[in-house]
Amino acid sequence: MRRSPETSGRLRRIPVPPLAVPAALLASSPAVGVIPAVASAVGRAGALFTDTGGYRRTVLDGRTAAAPVYVPPHWQTTGILFGLLSTALAITLATLAVRRPVHTGTAALLAPYGDSSPGISATTSPGWSPGRHCSRC
Repeated sequence: MRRSPETSGRLRRIPVPPLAVPAALLASSPAVGVIPAVASAVGRAGALFTDTGGYRRTVLDGRTAAAPVYVPPHWQTTGILFGLLSTALAITLATLAVRRPVHTGTAALLAPYGDSSPGISATTSPGWSPGRHCSRC
């Protein structure tokens, strides 16, 4: 069964909904580091989420489990620098993946099958003709 394409052609820009979610997350993430109450609430929620024993007691026994002990993280300069470095690397790679034109080489090999972007294809390869399968034949 062949599916119809979601778009009628190649999109010139990224639609707003796929950009809104990461933009909202990136815009709200400094609150975790700047506002201590937010960081504490997120830390307690994470401790509850990962407390499998408390979850089992609540679901199987019907008893409300005590909240697990939450120890706030201790920030170190190396941790902050590695966090900033990995964020910059992620943004750079995402930007390259979205904005870099696909022409030839590795990018053409990794392009989706049937992509209409310029690149290497059977019809544009030197020596290709409808009756021939390769330029050496």
